[in-house]
Amino acid sequence: METLSVSKFKATCLAVLEEVKNKKKRILITKRGKAIAEVIPVDDQDKDIPLKDTVTFMGDIISPVSEEPTRQTTPSPAPATPATRVPWPESSIGSLSRSR
Repeated sequence: METLSVSKFKATCLAVLEEVKNKKKRILITKRGKAIAEVIPVDDQDKDIPLKDTVTFMGDIISPVSEEPTRQTTPSPAPATPATRVPWPESSIGSLSRSR
């Protein structure tokens, strides 16, 4: 199996992918000498899909399952109360800006 450094793969990615596709060969991508990925050709598209025709339509998945109304299990949050304004004494405003 041919190996290729990640930097070389990055520089020649499209050409490498075409080579894998046309020649049906595997290429191992390495980074600092360690394998990080393997590029392999895709098998023929004509193969049977393993799960094809295994799903059965049973009905609408959006509508409720039962006819009985569901009851809410968590309480509704309390309505928000308007914020109260806290008066700021006028005498403290001047002292904050000139506290040095």
